[in-house]
Amino acid sequence: MRKIATIALVTVATVLSGVVVAAGTANAHSAAAENTGYLKRATTSYQEPLNTSIPVHFGLKQDQKVLIVCFQEGQQVNGNNVWFRIGQDGKLGFIPRDVVNGVNPDALKHC
Repeated sequence: MRKIATIALVTVATVLSGVVVAAGTANAHSAAAENTGYLKRATTSYQEPLNTSIPVHFGLKQDQKVLIVCFQEGQQVNGNNVWFRIGQDGKLGFIPRDVVNGVNPDALKHC
C-alpha cells in the first residue's frame, strides 16, 4: 500500500511540475513578444547608451525585428534621452529610442 501511495504522489508531483513549466514557458514567450520592436532605419548598437561608445552590432537594417531587453537614460538623440538595450546574435547593445517602432513601454524594465 505504501508503494502505491508513493507512486501516486510522484505522479501528481510530476504532472504539477509539468503544468508550472508550461505556464512559465508561455509567460516567457508572451513577455518576449511584447518586448520587440522594428527598426525605423539602419543603425548600429553601442556598448553604452551613447553613440561615442564602442559599437556592438553593425549593419542593423530598417524594418529588422529586435528584442528589447530594458531601457536606460543616456545621450540625448533628437530630443529624447531614452535608449533601449537590445539582444541580438547573442550580444547586448544600446540603440536610441527614436530608431525603434512598435515597442510596448509598459512591458519594459529599467536596466
